[in-house]
Amino acid sequence: MLSFFYFGLVMNVVAASLVGGFDAATGLLGMSHWVDYAFAVVLMLWAGSAFTLSMQQKGGEDANVTVRSSASIVAKVNADPSLFLKFFVAGMPAFILCVVVAFSSFTQPF
Repeated sequence: MLSFFYFGLVMNVVAASLVGGFDAATGLLGMSHWVDYAFAVVLMLWAGSAFTLSMQQKGGEDANVTVRSSASIVAKVNADPSLFLKFFVAGMPAFILCVVVAFSSFTQPF
């Protein structure tokens, strides 16, 4: 259970730093509120969750060149069947933060 917590903490920090770094470097996302970053983190983590789930269901046996070329990723995903659940649960704190802020009036810009 403690490893689940550490995984969620590390993935949230990594996702937040990637989103913040991308926004600072390009300004493409145009984030003005801190809850925007939380929403982007949820999207990243749940996209990773969906990717791992789809790869587990396929089993890595697809004729697509992309899937065959990424055999090491598929092997890692198939080695840990709970990776989907880990990514999904890791996105829950940021999702809860988004929901709480959506129903409150505290959305001050930076």
